[in-house]
Amino acid sequence: MDHDQEKDLADNLNELYQYMMRRLTRGNFYNEKDPLNEVIRMLTELKEAFDRATEANSLELETKKAKSEPQKKGSDKVSLAI
Repeated sequence: MDHDQEKDLADNLNELYQYMMRRLTRGNFYNEKDPLNEVIRMLTELKEAFDRATEANSLELETKKAKSEPQKKGSDKVSLAI
């Protein structure tokens, strides 16, 4: 991630990852499952959020591309709803 363009997001993700590392270290050191399960939940939610953002970005790019492409020959026909 470009820290110059998305500084707040990059900083927040960095803090989140550091927190997860502390939880994983604790779970490993004390042989506890709860911290590990917490990190799994957090990563799952983060992945789902990235998936949604990626999908939304793809749709936006497709829309922009479709609007910028010249109309194809024969597409100047008008259809009337009856």
